Amino acid sequence: MLAVLRNTIVLGLSFALLLGATTAQAQIVPGRPGAGVGVGSGQTEERVRTLEARVGQLEANLYQLNQRLVNLEQAQRPPQYPQYPTQPTEQACLIMDTLVSRAFMGKGRTRIEAEANARQSCAGSVSSTYCNAAAKCSDEREQTVRQGVICVLKDSLVSRTYKGDGKSFIEAEYNARKSCNDSVSSTYCKAEIRCEAY
Repeated sequence: MLAVLRNTIVLGLSFALLLGATTAQAQIVPGRPGAGVGVGSGQTEERVRTLEARVGQLEANLYQLNQRLVNLEQAQRPPQYPQYPTQPTEQACLIMDTLVSRAFMGKGRTRIEAEANARQSCAGSVSSTYCNAAAKCSDEREQTVRQGVICVLKDSLVSRTYKGDGKSFIEAEYNARKSCNDSVSSTYCKAEIRCEAY
């Protein structure tokens, strides 16, 4: 839209410049009928200077309009770099120990920090040799905007349902598994978990 407007303005001003230059040349061409009648060479030169000043002013105005349109077009273009949230994000990682399948969560500014915190939490509860399972991590920059997440889990002992909520899928899953672990042995909390964002 702005490009069409700019092209129209440039075309119109170019036409005005051409018309002004043609008019100025027609007024000073000798031999035309009525061209030199009653007009001295001083007046002709004055008209030429006036027309040249007008043409110069029109060219300056054209340049300024072109610059303004370019600036407007650049302001409406999307940025060429990814936009990250201005507030700091928090990653969360969840690991299950290989001894009794208890869940441990760690949070951090980066995925590595969150995973290290989860492994330290695990090592504080059981021997660190049981804390080498693969970590399950979330990155809040990759998640869609949401208010929170709820996860539910049924234990395999008496089929009791446990609920956990949190800001991310990992945090909600951890809270559901922790709720199950606090009620029954963690060996009964290995069931598939269902989560939903709200």
